[in-house]
Amino acid sequence: MKKVVSILALIFVLNSCDDGGFSIDNFDFSNVTPTACTAFSNGFILQYINGNEVLLIEVPQSLFPNEITPQNQPRTATISLANRVIYRVYSGEITTSQLCTPIPPANPVVKEEWNAVSGIINIETFANRTNNATTGESLITGYTHLVTLINTNFEKASGEQQLFAELNLGGYTTGASTPNIPISAPLQTCQNNTQFIFKNNNSQAILLAMPNSLIQNIETPLGAPRTADIDQNSTLVSFRVYNNGIANPASFFCNGSTPVITTGDENWIGRTSSGPDNGIIEVVTTAGFNSQGEQQYTHEIFLRRVRFDRGAVDFTFGNLYSFGVFVTFP
Repeated sequence: MKKVVSILALIFVLNSCDDGGFSIDNFDFSNVTPTACTAFSNGFILQYINGNEVLLIEVPQSLFPNEITPQNQPRTATISLANRVIYRVYSGEITTSQLCTPIPPANPVVKEEWNAVSGIINIETFANRTNNATTGESLITGYTHLVTLINTNFEKASGEQQLFAELNLGGYTTGASTPNIPISAPLQTCQNNTQFIFKNNNSQAILLAMPNSLIQNIETPLGAPRTADIDQNSTLVSFRVYNNGIANPASFFCNGSTPVITTGDENWIGRTSSGPDNGIIEVVTTAGFNSQGEQQYTHEIFLRRVRFDRGAVDFTFGNLYSFGVFVTFP
């Protein structure tokens, strides 16, 4: 995938500009990282700035969701009044902060402007990852959205036009809502229901449903934990991201029904494939006494080889992830 601006075809429809403001020599954004601005009419715009040159792509922000696009199936938007592409040459260098303001600065001034009057905006989205070969951990750090303009016809106010068959503009990066590190929080349950255990850190949660046989007040032999395959039936794991956060986790998760997934929330499902790489739950139980002298059983819960999937993207906390410790009393 090209990450530099490449012009596959350039067709002069009319005579070239009389002041030479728009030419193949200076139309180059190969080393430019786009920035986003929300100060314009539809609330979102990408800015490619190269000294005194600027390429503006004004489109709905919804075109850049954190969702991987299938191979050879980019998101598309037709260039129109609602999806604008503008090329400008200023009298001097301009910055992102100067452009991203409802009131334009007095200087520098626009010397040349070309508006795209037709064409297609293509967007391909890929996940960015960090991988740990030792632990098997593979986490999503963000998403890169590669932007390409197809058959784009630019027009000057005088009516002069130039057509580009393909312009590859590189990637715009958005952050990931999935964690860069596993959730650190105590385990909770609902009314001592050991079939449903969860942990949450306000906006993110891991939910674990499993059979009663995994949590028993009986010590497990050394090296022989209780186990269950994740089958999304009697044993399931999900990772949730809640867009508006969770004010009262105990009430939210213990209201007698499955917590609702709303717009902006994410629901990642624990891997259910069979075979040697199947995700499993492990429980190691030890007996002991607490500080008040009461007998108790400590259950350490592990997720082994669990991969969380959502559409075409997935992540994993690794080959062996300590979900946490849960205590029961006889």
